[in-house]
Amino acid sequence: MVQCIAQFGALVRLFGFCLLFLVAVGGRTEVDESTDVPFGISIPLLLAAASTSPADEVEILSVLNDGRVASSWDRGIAAWDGALGGGLCIGDGGAGCPTVDWTWASAPQRGDILRASWANNGQTAGVFFESTTPMDLSRFSGGTIEFDLRTLGGFAHVVMKIDCVYPCESAAWRSSTQIDETWQRVIVPIDVLVESGLDLTKISTGLVFWPELGHAGVSFDIDNVLWRADSGYQPPEEETYGGTGGPVLDLDGLNGQENTSPTTYEGLSLAWSDEFDGDTLDSQLWNHDIGGWGWGNNESQYYRPDNTSIQEGHLVITAKEEAFGGKSYTSSRIKTEGSRTFTYGRVDIRAALPRGQGIWPALWALGENFADVGWPYSGEIDIMEMIGGQGREAEVHGTVHWNRGGLGAPYSHTYIGGKTRKAVGDFADGFNVFSLVRTEDQIEWYVNDELYYSFAINDSADLAPFRKPFFLIFNIAVGGNWPGYPDASTQFPQRLVVDYVRVFDAVTDSPGECNPCFPNSGEGPSSGEAASRFSQLTGSVTSIRDKNGSASGTTIRMSAQAKDGQRLMSRDGVAVASPMPPGTPADAPLAASPVSIPAVTPVSLAFGVLTLIALIIRYRRFFPSTADSSR
Repeated sequence: MVQCIAQFGALVRLFGFCLLFLVAVGGRTEVDESTDVPFGISIPLLLAAASTSPADEVEILSVLNDGRVASSWDRGIAAWDGALGGGLCIGDGGAGCPTVDWTWASAPQRGDILRASWANNGQTAGVFFESTTPMDLSRFSGGTIEFDLRTLGGFAHVVMKIDCVYPCESAAWRSSTQIDETWQRVIVPIDVLVESGLDLTKISTGLVFWPELGHAGVSFDIDNVLWRADSGYQPPEEETYGGTGGPVLDLDGLNGQENTSPTTYEGLSLAWSDEFDGDTLDSQLWNHDIGGWGWGNNESQYYRPDNTSIQEGHLVITAKEEAFGGKSYTSSRIKTEGSRTFTYGRVDIRAALPRGQGIWPALWALGENFADVGWPYSGEIDIMEMIGGQGREAEVHGTVHWNRGGLGAPYSHTYIGGKTRKAVGDFADGFNVFSLVRTEDQIEWYVNDELYYSFAINDSADLAPFRKPFFLIFNIAVGGNWPGYPDASTQFPQRLVVDYVRVFDAVTDSPGECNPCFPNSGEGPSSGEAASRFSQLTGSVTSIRDKNGSASGTTIRMSAQAKDGQRLMSRDGVAVASPMPPGTPADAPLAASPVSIPAVTPVSLAFGVLTLIALIIRYRRFFPSTADSSR
């Protein structure tokens, strides 16, 4: 619509210009016997109708378009690479950078575009367009930086920043949703970058960009990169999600308010709970693990009580980037060891998770005899684990660990588990309820009361721990063998926020009978179906990983119970980050002209229309009537 109005206004001005030009060159033109137009009036009208003042223009500064980098960015394409200690490779297509390379490629309906690919080498690298001479771009205050982006496969958040002569730079800006294989228009408000430290008077890069995980093996196609001055344009509103990171925790901004769980269940009774309604953590229920020895996984955090707090009825565990105890990060790990355990029944935990590369939150449990027999002989039940970065915040895991052969056998750790993926947003957006249901012959994992994985228990010594009491553990680990380590895209602090934990006891059928008991029951009678269930389950492994890496030679296949988790994938719609305008073909380009675009204001449009009407009336003799034309 804006484009149509602009074109109409331009035609109006052009038509008025042509008529007035006749007046201007004629000096004095007779219209009828009583009316004439003096030459002195025609010149001002001509200038008013035909000119566009600079104030009415929307300036666009091109960075990359039509398969070339704009001349303003005369240093061309370059990259910094973490594998080089932040060193640069300039104009070589990335030949000198181990982590990233780039080349020109062709895209349907677009022509030449830039393609950048990142290696999966554990490093981060950013591609940028640079000017040798810093530029004063203050006139773009209030405007936007825009570009078209897609991946060649998979999905990833894009991270970008702008430099203003090192060490001056904006903070890293991260797209709210993930980029996929469909072209998407990414729009970044310049004022957001200014607020984070960007100085518009000395801009040295037109754009610096990289995937949220610089080592994710992602390839981005990028096109139509430009700066747009403030024109009053507002990008279409998109669904936004809250989060648990940032300087201040905004509990009201967290999504998932509808994700709650009942306070009662048929056949269960509430054994104990913590609603975190006090001012401090209840020391009668919880105690802390303290230290920074790596925790068996080469983790990078030091656990200490200072990172645990109670805020507005919520438990908050905060991971911070700060040096303490020989570590670069701090966090907390709390547990109910020695105070509360659970055996058969149900556990509901309503929680919002952190995000970011190298962030590893967990809601889990160890066998009550852990202090006596050690791990993995005690058994481990992971109610929820999530590893951050690379879009993995949308996926959670449920797992059990044990020792092959049981207590009397040599160390031989093994495990089995399932996972589920959120259809819209991720588990860092807000609250979800993570639940575990235990009986004597089965463990089930749920998210928001949707079953996604089941594990059968037999009478073998291997699985004996899973018929005994366990205590709870909540923590955020930072780094480690499984999630990898934080990189430049990881923003601190990050938080695990828990609204409540509720533990329900399975009600016995007969007075005095302990089958099952909660929280400190015996083993109870065995199930006649347990052996056959376990036999079926061993052929349905969903994931195998060791505390020190992944086991090789394992067949990975989803169990029938785990397939139930796929129902979560269709519960909601699909979120799109900065979509193209409605109705635009997937491969259609959004043209980015390197020149100024005239803007039509209401005043100039009205003036043009009125001028046209006046001229038609004044020169009506040149416009024969319908009756005249029929003769």
